[in-house]
Amino acid sequence: MIKTLFINICVLVISFSCYSQNLDSIINLAKAQYDKVSNFKKTLRYTVYTDSISEVKKEELNGELIKSGQNYYFKLKETEFLFSKTFSLKVNHIQKAMIFSKEQNNFETSLNEQVPFLALIKNFNSNKVIDMTNSWKCVLSDPRNISPYSKIIFFISKNNYAVTKQVYFFSSSMEKKLNPEMENTKNERFEIVETNFQKDPKIDESLFNLEKYIQVKNNNYVPSEPLKTYKVFVQ
Repeated sequence: MIKTLFINICVLVISFSCYSQNLDSIINLAKAQYDKVSNFKKTLRYTVYTDSISEVKKEELNGELIKSGQNYYFKLKETEFLFSKTFSLKVNHIQKAMIFSKEQNNFETSLNEQVPFLALIKNFNSNKVIDMTNSWKCVLSDPRNISPYSKIIFFISKNNYAVTKQVYFFSSSMEKKLNPEMENTKNERFEIVETNFQKDPKIDESLFNLEKYIQVKNNNYVPSEPLKTYKVFVQ
């Protein structure tokens, strides 16, 4: 479930209309902070809770995001993603399959923006900023139309303007959507927490080397020797 939620949020096209000047200025500070950092590494914890207030966890995964110049590497459990300005690659180690695309896609663009919830702001009638001790708490509520989320909350640090936490409240049960016959389901809550942000860390540059994963032979893309049992699908 978490992989599906992560992809659905990150492939959104960025939009900057329909929010207050106060929220606008805070988000611009956050965007500027990420944009000026050429290299970083951070851990992201993805958690699905059983309902909007419960602390009972249905699923939890840790991901790692690394930026090196204009290139991004992301790992979530047994799946790796590699993005550059000229290609994208997804490696699923459970299915032993790779999806390669020569085109820069919306997923990479969203990672580059670092603030994927921006595309959703225009879908809410109400937004407010709560000034807390160490952060700003931004709340989006009262969705305009049919929306997968009834409310979104995100926190931006006053110290370094990092988006430290995002909370998505679902307007209907994700579990019931996957299995319509289920009864007594509750609307889940999805949280993304950023930890261990490192600026200019020591980076394993081999992670960004496409030939580590696939190679070109006779004008065909084939898996590299360590992944020779994998299948390659080209989009």
